[in-house]
Amino acid sequence: EMYAKPVDPDMLNMVLSLFSAIFAFVISPFIYTLQGLADVESSIEDESSLNVESWIDQYPSRQFSQNFSDGIQCFMGTLDDTLQVRGYPEEAHCDYAYVIVLLHVFSIIVIGHAVGKICNAGAFKIMHRGISAGIILSVVSLFFYQVFVDDVDYGFIPNTYHIICSVILVIGSEIYHRVTLEMPSFETNFPAVQSLYDDEF
Repeated sequence: EMYAKPVDPDMLNMVLSLFSAIFAFVISPFIYTLQGLADVESSIEDESSLNVESWIDQYPSRQFSQNFSDGIQCFMGTLDDTLQVRGYPEEAHCDYAYVIVLLHVFSIIVIGHAVGKICNAGAFKIMHRGISAGIILSVVSLFFYQVFVDDVDYGFIPNTYHIICSVILVIGSEIYHRVTLEMPSFETNFPAVQSLYDDEF
């Protein structure tokens, strides 16, 4: 207990966000192509400069660096309008993109503070219920976005897959958190190092 000290929630949140960003940066080139998995084939008639016949050609991995550069320009609001419309299979919307990004960062900070307050207050059941409610809310929101805003029907199999995964997540979360667990302790503890030569004397 000599070296035990409370964990700074802000520092913990920053470290997790940093590692998440590093992981995303490393894995993104490998999964970039998967964006076309649930997309439809594009053609000149669809106002896209691309004309591909397979989903794997929608977002080729060799264009990842160019896509990253275009994303930065989209965030800054300097991406060419023609490229927004015809540069990718799906039309890009860069208006107020920076607002969405900043709101995302702000939400991460707020959630980190909220989780810290809940844990310090010992209200773990509220946090667990909030996780389950968040899963349900996100699935319902994305479904309404898909139907009423994006106006794309991905088909029976992808929709069923999303619903089944959501149900499994909620049920798994509920079952896991109904088990009596040891109260978590938010401390770092560095035990004393035993001498390697005690047995020789």
